[in-house]
Amino acid sequence: MERLKSGDTEALRVLYDRHRQKIFGLGCRYLRQPEEAEDIVQQVFIKAYEAAPKFRGEARVSTWLYRIAVNACLEVRRRRRTVGIEDLRPAGCDEAVSDGTLVFSDASESTGGSPVMAGADWDANPLVAAERSSTRARLDRALDTLSPSQRLAFVLRHWEGMSIREISEVLGAAEGTVKSHLFRAVRALRVELVDLTP
Repeated sequence: MERLKSGDTEALRVLYDRHRQKIFGLGCRYLRQPEEAEDIVQQVFIKAYEAAPKFRGEARVSTWLYRIAVNACLEVRRRRRTVGIEDLRPAGCDEAVSDGTLVFSDASESTGGSPVMAGADWDANPLVAAERSSTRARLDRALDTLSPSQRLAFVLRHWEGMSIREISEVLGAAEGTVKSHLFRAVRALRVELVDLTP
């Protein structure tokens, strides 16, 4: 970051190589359109380059980048609503971003741990792959019923594997608020997907 603050473009490349896939994953999972997720990646690193001199090191670099990405994702969703574009999800995100089974943990769990939705090699069997596609479509529709804050908290916790504290930093919200968003998100998704959850 010190090199980036001085305008070193090679430092930006290092930052990009380290964090690009994670930022793309967040954009794809939240926006569900790979082209928009790629745009988010570009925006994040342009903004990171421009804002680097203001970076004070109070948060981790990854948290700072996620915060920029979250703001960019929310702006895309606001623009979609303004022009009346529906949330369509073309093929592309599943191939680019690993997803997994529908196992929802209690949102009040400890702040550590790995993502609840871990990747699985379901494509080995075409029937399983077809069922996966149908299940994922239902999950996407269920996620659309959540508020933006609930959806972001859910994606950051259950797909990105972030702790409550990290999500709190990214969203700029109190940890209690994050826990509340997660609790409500999981409760709503369990209702929507009652036949798929254990």
